[in-house]
Amino acid sequence: MWIVEIKWYLQKYVDNLARINKSKYPVVDLGTILKTVHNGANIDDASIYVEKNEGIPYILVKSITKEGIDFENLKHIRKDLTTNRDVKKNTVTEETIVMTRAGNAGICSNIPPDLVNGVASGFLINIHVDLSKVNQYYLVSFLNSELGQMQTERVSSGSILQSIRSSDLKKIKIILPPMEVQKIIGDKLKKSVYAKAE
Repeated sequence: MWIVEIKWYLQKYVDNLARINKSKYPVVDLGTILKTVHNGANIDDASIYVEKNEGIPYILVKSITKEGIDFENLKHIRKDLTTNRDVKKNTVTEETIVMTRAGNAGICSNIPPDLVNGVASGFLINIHVDLSKVNQYYLVSFLNSELGQMQTERVSSGSILQSIRSSDLKKIKIILPPMEVQKIIGDKLKKSVYAKAE
């Protein structure tokens, strides 16, 4: 645990926070704009997988890129699993943000229309924010930027496989411009997410 605490004070992380705090816009903790945050569904069992046209999308860590979701790496799971409590809890909507929590931890993506009602897998963090305070596309843009990535790197732990606990996300600092500015930035990513889904 003390290794993580020492990591917090590395100069590159301190400098990154100083850059964020110099913003002309308000800076808030991610925890203040979250509605829910929890790990994805842990149902990894070979018997759950089916062909694409027979199941529902199961979004894996390797599907998440800074450019959006890579449809080539999607798996599909049996439709009858929608009654599973963990699956229900991790069914995604267009308002959902998914973040990788292990491996290349901290990469975020929005959910394109084609994946609505898909399921976020166990190595993802399933995030819902207060949309009256933040545009979900802007937030993904910020979290995937250098300012955001340095912070997720800072809160990650593990000597071999870096991982992020969903509770640690609440400490991440977010620059929060007015909603009209967020929308302009967010719309650029939204167009990209929708184009990738076509």
